[in-house]
Amino acid sequence: MVLSLPTTSGVIVDDQVSTCGICGNSATLICKGYSGYVQGTLYDLYACDCCDASFCVPRDSGAGIYDVIYGSASDTPGYSRYWSYAKAATASPRYMDYLVSHEESYWAADRALGKLAARGRPARVLDVGCGLGYFTYSLVQKGYDAVGIDISVAAVEAATNAFGGLFVCGDLSEFAPTCDRKFDAVILNQLVEHVSDPLGLLGTALGLLDDQGIAIITTPNKSLFSAPTIWETDSPPVHLWWFSESTMRWLAGRLGVQVAFMDFTEFHLRQRIHYPAPRVAQPVLTASGTPIRTGSSAKRWTKTALARIGLWPSYLAVRSRMTRRPRLTGARGRVCCAVMRRPFAFRD
Repeated sequence: MVLSLPTTSGVIVDDQVSTCGICGNSATLICKGYSGYVQGTLYDLYACDCCDASFCVPRDSGAGIYDVIYGSASDTPGYSRYWSYAKAATASPRYMDYLVSHEESYWAADRALGKLAARGRPARVLDVGCGLGYFTYSLVQKGYDAVGIDISVAAVEAATNAFGGLFVCGDLSEFAPTCDRKFDAVILNQLVEHVSDPLGLLGTALGLLDDQGIAIITTPNKSLFSAPTIWETDSPPVHLWWFSESTMRWLAGRLGVQVAFMDFTEFHLRQRIHYPAPRVAQPVLTASGTPIRTGSSAKRWTKTALARIGLWPSYLAVRSRMTRRPRLTGARGRVCCAVMRRPFAFRD
């Protein structure tokens, strides 16, 4: 399979600016010809001084990239740990505890869900961008009435085979008009940075909530980094945006909802998390969709073996403890977790 992806080839930048899709103001070109996720692709990167969003041009994921990624998730850098999480899921009677001890995005979502008011029934939760399905499964295991949805056929097939009929394959914009119930929580876990229209996605998600419902949004946190950092997140077209806490406030304002941020102090006290190492822009997939292998064959074999038995995340945690990079403390984490709700949901 040859991936069909838009690139900057043929794109003319007349005045070094582009309109920001979050706030509508002008964003400045900060990098031309940034190496993409797929070999041979290049993207222009822009930063908006108004809402603090960074984004790529062109801003389109192309056809089939997620089916390619999830079809070889065990070998794809950045996604192999998700494959390992899925493998570990059925072996643990308290799988949510396993997840929240490994990644702050799951910890934050679990804590936000724990603040839902009692309803006399299991809380209804929609997990948007559920991928391989293990987080949806952990929600059901913990007692939530949860459903997962993802656009990737390969991911939903793998999730269904592993965890049963908890999943829908499709786009949220197509699912929403046919959905006959409202949810107490809609989770968008590391998803908004993947889509070309975050405002549209969030608006659709908020429309699926009941009156007291919450939308839980996690995304890589640009606020952790100081200027002039260009792009410390996955390369385009996997990540099309890089958001800060200011960007999330702008999104909430444009959607007419209130937003609060999860405090990661407790997570940082429990887990030894360090500032991320500087990211090197290099392709992950060949043009035909094959993961590009890096490192020695022995290292790759070790990684695959640990992933197959669910120990790759634990290995990463141990390796992180040995780094000399500064340890994260306080409220701000590597990811931002924004909890959005309609204003009247705060009223007594």
